[in-house]
Amino acid sequence: MASLRKSPNSSKWIMCFRSPDGTQHQVSSKFPAKPAFRNQAIHLALELETAAKTKTPAAIQNFSQQLQAQQLSQKVLGIVGQTTPAPQLTKLQEMVERWLEGKRNTKSESTFIRYRQVIREFIQTIGVAALQLPVSHIQPRHIEAFMADLMAKGQSPSNQRIKVKVLRSFFNRAKALHTITHDPTSPIELPSGIKNTREPFTPDELKALLNVCDPSWKALVLLGALAGLRLGDASSLTWQNVDPEKRVITYFPKKKRHLPGAKRIEVPIHHDLLEAILNLPVSSNAPTTPLFPKWCNKTPAGRKGLSMKFNELVAKAGIDSLALKKKGQRTFQAKTFHSLRHTFVTLMAENNVSQELRRELAGHDSDVHRIYTHHSVGTYRKAIDAIPSLAD
Repeated sequence: MASLRKSPNSSKWIMCFRSPDGTQHQVSSKFPAKPAFRNQAIHLALELETAAKTKTPAAIQNFSQQLQAQQLSQKVLGIVGQTTPAPQLTKLQEMVERWLEGKRNTKSESTFIRYRQVIREFIQTIGVAALQLPVSHIQPRHIEAFMADLMAKGQSPSNQRIKVKVLRSFFNRAKALHTITHDPTSPIELPSGIKNTREPFTPDELKALLNVCDPSWKALVLLGALAGLRLGDASSLTWQNVDPEKRVITYFPKKKRHLPGAKRIEVPIHHDLLEAILNLPVSSNAPTTPLFPKWCNKTPAGRKGLSMKFNELVAKAGIDSLALKKKGQRTFQAKTFHSLRHTFVTLMAENNVSQELRRELAGHDSDVHRIYTHHSVGTYRKAIDAIPSLAD
């Protein structure tokens, strides 16, 4: 069983543990030999002992090499002085930077920002000093403290679950790289609770909303309600994405365009949407001209973003956004621009469009058989044309 001892020749806790071959190891923990640091030191000692006993050769090799390098460095430093740098176990800060860089390259910008924010909140809870400690310093009690902090701030169980899952992704990556042997989030019980969900607009609400829209916003709303586009995708469309003669919109969703094998989505244009698009002013004949020059470079998020402007139109139309506000939480609105995607899917479902076609047209992930299923444009067009006109 791993243990600690104090040494008259060192101001740090000395970790003592035995490897499977019976060899007794004594290694400096780098933690001051004070009661306040005992838990961290013993946790690291247990981590190293577990690594020595685990059946994963890569994990043993990784920890052993780092420990041997530290021990050798200690001896060398004793001979040649402080001119040789001492190798260290992977610090939390280094692992965080590597993980976030990976997310920046493989996830959308908004997802990367969300992951980075969760990590920042977690570091704020456990203290910035932890960044200079090994990743294995993080224990389940730190995750529990983070959850308690989120609860104290009034964050919903749904938000807590999402943030712990982000941390789980981080520690699973550290485990895969053999930086740690145990994921500190694994024993954590995620909180339960009702998840807030978006609500679709009714046809009458859609008509009321369209009545308060200018031509550009009318087209944006119909791109959401009759083609299933997200606000960022709709506002960034150019004329080369639209083929009025074939009545087709083709685009790559921003949310997935960075992923390997990302597929473009081709959606037939509903006759109401086609009329709205043809009524848009055209400033240039160049195919790369934006459909919405005023909005194409504007972000959906933020107090002055497109989402907020859409919310103002909802209020102007006299539609209840079903806002829910709890102490310490941001206001959740059940009817936002994203609700138009729910409306799109709902309208198709109410008009007997199959679930498979609904998933395809909305760009939702589905079963693997989707790869082998190829529908004709005519099939998709029938699905879109099944949606009644909002002008009726």
